[in-house]
Amino acid sequence: MDPNHTGGRVVGLLSFILRILVISLVVGLALSWLGIDPKAILRGSWDAILAAPRAVGDAIAWTVPYILTGAVVVVPVAAAILLLRVLGGRPRRERTFGGEPEDRGGRPA
Repeated sequence: MDPNHTGGRVVGLLSFILRILVISLVVGLALSWLGIDPKAILRGSWDAILAAPRAVGDAIAWTVPYILTGAVVVVPVAAAILLLRVLGGRPRRERTFGGEPEDRGGRPA
């Protein structure tokens, strides 16, 4: 391995670490000046992580009644449409990429 190439990586890594330290210092000073406690940030983040599963559960509990209410109308209508297609015996017309409807035989309608 080329020693100059390795040296370049070390210098790049040290430069990166120095930039992170300087940015952390500036952000830490700004947060301190604003009166924000780092322990409070960590505690709040942890509380948010712990509260996430309950929030997902609450969202699911909120949506289920609406889904069931909508299904009372949507499922019978969808079943009727499907039944008409199956019993109707007429092939369904599909749109092609050109915009011309075709029957299932591939012929333009």
